[in-house]
Amino acid sequence: MEKTPFVTALLCLLLPLLSAPADASDWPMWRFDAGRSAAGTEVLPQQLQHAWTLQVPPRVQAWDDPLNLDLMPYDRLLEPIVLGNCLIVAFSDTDRVCAFETSSGRELWSFVTDAPVRLPPAGTADSVCFVSDDGFLYCLAASTGQLRWKFLAAPGTRKIVGNQRLISTWPARGGV
Repeated sequence: MEKTPFVTALLCLLLPLLSAPADASDWPMWRFDAGRSAAGTEVLPQQLQHAWTLQVPPRVQAWDDPLNLDLMPYDRLLEPIVLGNCLIVAFSDTDRVCAFETSSGRELWSFVTDAPVRLPPAGTADSVCFVSDDGFLYCLAASTGQLRWKFLAAPGTRKIVGNQRLISTWPARGGV
């Protein structure tokens, strides 16, 4: 069965849900909105205050070949999104997506996949969606991290070694 038309239709249906912030203070996807404007509507206070710090190991870029360093550097940085009181970030080294309380940095939930999550998730007030190198598109409840559904975007679940990790022969890589 050819999955490409179905995946395209599914993503087209999801895009309107993810294109507008649920709240003015949210940052629901990479570069804020579907237009990648990188500009929110909130005005920052004149005096910012340091609230908390999250200590994470240094990021390791998957593509370390000198010829590729400038082509695919996206997984060497953490690119969080914000939904309400949750800062949500994907960790490619531990194959998980985590939510942290914005006021304290306390971990609220964590969801583990079967391969790296290399790109930032996208969300609405109640859902977080992302893809993984295991070949699946995931949708979680934003408040709890509970799996709502997952869709195998690949023709099968066969695994290979890629970037020194066990991943799908058809990893799902792309922004949601």
